[in-house]
Formats: sequence, C-alpha cells, structure tokens
Amino acid sequence: SVDAVVVYVDSTVDAVVVYVDSTVDAVAAKLDDISFAEPLRSIGSTYTNSGKIRQVTVCLNLESGEGAEALIGSIAPSEAVGELYETGTGNTISAITFFVPPSYKYKMNITYGTPALYKWIEYDLL
Repeated sequence: SVDAVVVYVDSTVDAVVVYVDSTVDAVAAKLDDISFAEPLRSIGSTYTNSGKIRQVTVCLNLESGEGAEALIGSIAPSEAVGELYETGTGNTISAITFFVPPSYKYKMNITYGTPALYKWIEYDLL
C-alpha cells in the first residue's frame, strides 16, 4: 500500500541521515587530529618524524643553477623523493611537498649552489 511505501521511505531516509551524520562526525574528528606547524628547520639537518604520516612542504629561494632534494629513510634520509632545480634567470621561490612515514628520518639537502630556505611547513596527518 501507499502508506507502507511512505513509512519505508521515511525510515530509509532517517537511516541515511543518521549514517551521513555519523560519517560527518567521524571525518570531523579525524580532521581535528591533523596538526600544523612551522618549525625552525634548516637545509642539511636531519629530522625524525613522530608516529603519524607527516606532510612536509619546503619553499626555497633559488638562483639560476641552484638545486636541492628531499630525502627520507627509515635509518637515515638516503632515498630522494623529489628535487628542485632552477634553470631560469633565478630569484624564484619554489616549493616541494613530500610525505614522511611514521618514525622515518627526513631532510632537505643542497645539490647545487646555495639556495636559501624561505619557509618550512609540516602537517602531521592521520
């Protein structure tokens, strides 16, 4: 009957609303776990990650011919995960973003010239 269909649809809609509400709450709780920092860092120094996945974004001021690479590793930062290199006229702010697994070591290493650190940002994720 029509009444039974309406009751079924109403209960289905209610169930979907409850599911969506609980999902939104769960996602919001996870987003609250993300932390942001602009720590004091330097090129060439090795750092150790915490127990979360860390997103690192490093901005460098590069002159022509200058370059740097991002390194990570479980014992020492030896695996290159990205590189910046300026081939133009220079005086360019360039950014690299990489992810560091929990407990891994990481650093930025100069490969060419003497690039200047402009900004270092880290997010500890889930």
